[in-house]
Amino acid sequence: TGTLAGQVGGFSNQAARLGLTEPHVAQLLELSYQIASDAAQEPTRLAACLADPRPTPDCVRGFVEAFAGGAFRRDLAAAEADALVMQHARTLAGGDARAALRQLVMAVLTSPNTLFRTELGPEGAPAGGVVTLTPFERASALSYFLTDGPPDAELLAAARAGALERQEQLAAHTRRLLAR
Repeated sequence: TGTLAGQVGGFSNQAARLGLTEPHVAQLLELSYQIASDAAQEPTRLAACLADPRPTPDCVRGFVEAFAGGAFRRDLAAAEADALVMQHARTLAGGDARAALRQLVMAVLTSPNTLFRTELGPEGAPAGGVVTLTPFERASALSYFLTDGPPDAELLAAARAGALERQEQLAAHTRRLLAR
C-alpha cells in the first residue's frame, strides 16, 4: 500500500517511519525545552500548589502522577514517581523553583515512556517471547489502532479497573471509539 499524507498502509504510527534521527532529537529537545520553560513561567496552569516557591512533596507528587501518567498513557509505578519527585527536590534545593519545574516537565516530555508506545507485557515478562499485554498497553494499542491517538480518560479508567480483559469489554470500547 502507498503512503498518503504521512501514512503507511492507512496508519501514521508505523514503527518503520518513526525512527529518531539526530535532527529529530534536536528538534524534540528544543521543543520540550520551550514547552517546559513556558510551563514554568505559569506554574498555576499546571497545579495551583506549584506556584509556591517551595511546593510540598505531596504537591509535586500529585502533579507528577497526573502529568506523567497522562504522558506515559498509564499509571506510574511508585519508583517512577519517587524518582521524578526526587529530581525536582534536588533541583529545587538550588533555590530556583522555575528551573526545578522546567527540568521536571522536560524529564517527562523526553522520557522514552512518553516518546514510545511499548508492548512489553508485565514487569518481569521474558524478553523475546510472546507476552500478554498489560491493561494499559491494551488500551494504547486499541486507541492508536482505532483513533491514531492516545487512550482517552474512559479507556484509561477501564485499564485501571481491569475492564479490558474480556472480548465483550474490548468490543464495547471499540464501538465507543469508532462512534466518536
